[in-house]
Amino acid sequence: MKVTQSLSLYSTLKITNEMRLAIQMLAMDNDEIEALIQEELIHNPCLKENINNNYNYEDINYENLAHIINFKDNLLTQVRLENFNYLERIIAAYIIYNLDEDGIFIEYEDILSELCSELSVWPEWVESVRKRLMHLEPIGCGARSHEEALVTQAQSHNFDIKNLRSEEYKFLKNFYTRPAQAFLRPEPIAYCEADIELVIYNNNYYIKPLKNMSQKLRCEKVPWCLKSYNRAHFLLRSLRFREDSLQEVAKNIVSHQEDFFLKNKALKTLSLKDIAHATGLHESSVSRLVKHKYIATKKGIFELKYFFTREHIFIKNIIKNIIKEEDKQKPLSDENISRELKNKGFHTPRRTVAKYRQQLGLAAAYNRRALK
Repeated sequence: MKVTQSLSLYSTLKITNEMRLAIQMLAMDNDEIEALIQEELIHNPCLKENINNNYNYEDINYENLAHIINFKDNLLTQVRLENFNYLERIIAAYIIYNLDEDGIFIEYEDILSELCSELSVWPEWVESVRKRLMHLEPIGCGARSHEEALVTQAQSHNFDIKNLRSEEYKFLKNFYTRPAQAFLRPEPIAYCEADIELVIYNNNYYIKPLKNMSQKLRCEKVPWCLKSYNRAHFLLRSLRFREDSLQEVAKNIVSHQEDFFLKNKALKTLSLKDIAHATGLHESSVSRLVKHKYIATKKGIFELKYFFTREHIFIKNIIKNIIKEEDKQKPLSDENISRELKNKGFHTPRRTVAKYRQQLGLAAAYNRRALK
């Protein structure tokens, strides 16, 4: 047997406990960071608190209520994105603000006469806008009754509600007699504290940090505790990196959504990838940073991830149009729809396409072919 030796080089990445902690800290909210600091102050003799620190957490004159997007916000955003003219947007907003909690336009007659009188428009014009509203997401909002909402959703799938075929009945469970229920709202947040503040002056603005906890701490060398000193030093560096990254992410979000903050216009499409590219951070780091982090503005307090919630509206509308225009004898699979979206600049995995398709109440390819 011949024994030989060979030399090969390869690289591996080993994630240390410190690196893992730094990654976790990006996703932590203020309460979790404070708990981490208190735990470290107890057990690490090299980490000290600046007792005479003059840094003040200024009180903000805003309500500490996070902005919760609801189906009306969602409809208003779509109206701004759709091809409505100026007067039609006013009519649409008037209708949306007068929908009940189910998305039904109960006070139709009173609002119709009021709108026609105030805006000097024909009733047919108001009715035309209302019917267009009913085909925005969630479909059926703006209907005068629960029955009309159900019929509108059925018609959006080319179902004849009076002559349903047996294979179509199973899709009725996807329809809502209370259309606003189709809008998935996040769990309400009763109270929250902002991490940063957007200060606006003379149409200029800057991002003001409110919770730079690293300024409250310092490292002190202890001869017999080199390991503890290194850990304390790493914790401070991680805190500063988190604070700087959060401010940089917020600055780029505000820059992208400047019209929303300064001119009260609609939010623009914004993805995590856009902010990752602008800041030089990894997309996963941006995702961690915007979760449970809040910005105080004159409009209220918003969670940072709120400003990334618009891309799915575009994607859903594109999916709906792709399926509407497909060859009815050869319906597109979710994989093929994913490729179509990629060609349009939206990198949407097949499973995400399937999720959006189901939320739209659209059948899978084999069922769409069977229904024809």
